Amino acid sequence: MNLYFLIPTYTEGDSTFPKPVSGDYKYWFSLISAFLKKSDTIEIHCWNEEIDTVEEIVSLKQGFKKINEENLTIFKGKVTSIIIKFILNNYCNKQGELKWFTLNLYKNCR
Repeated sequence: MNLYFLIPTYTEGDSTFPKPVSGDYKYWFSLISAFLKKSDTIEIHCWNEEIDTVEEIVSLKQGFKKINEENLTIFKGKVTSIIIKFILNNYCNKQGELKWFTLNLYKNCR
């Protein structure tokens, strides 16, 4: 199994949700696109209080396994064309920040 784990660099600030050093996510499409092509399974972690994001992921109806933990919700499932489109085009919340704090991509995950 291969695990692709990406950690963006953030600036310090008083925001609950850190933003990238450059102030934007222009890097997102090409970086994530390259790894999505090599992956067959995805795992998305978001905070429970990010209700809009949790509901949006559920509404995709992709058969994700949803795991509720004390402070976070984890979605795990197969990489599909719908998921790829969502991850590449709908990655920011209303505040202009990433919707999730962890995005794990796997290859040959069983």
